[in-house]
Amino acid sequence: MTGTADILSTPFGAAVAVNGADVGETPLLQHRLKPGAHRIDVRKEGYEPWTSSVTVEAGIRYGTLAEYLQSNGFALHNLASLPHISVAGACATATHGSGIKN
Repeated sequence: MTGTADILSTPFGAAVAVNGADVGETPLLQHRLKPGAHRIDVRKEGYEPWTSSVTVEAGIRYGTLAEYLQSNGFALHNLASLPHISVAGACATATHGSGIKN
């Protein structure tokens, strides 16, 4: 299982490294990341370098995600009706658990 990240900069064309390995230039869209902690470095000549870390978690379920988002002032635009469905599973199958019987 992997997660994805969109890594952008203004202007485009900045070098991107993940965990010290060069992975391309911005805009870097849908870059796959394995579960765990990752360091992201973005650099472009003439600009301040930018570094951050992200943590990719595998297997989060809609019920858990919804509680986390609400506690931070966010919400999902379209939420599955079944809280035990994993977000990755819903994305992989293009379903969201709602239907005539739910």
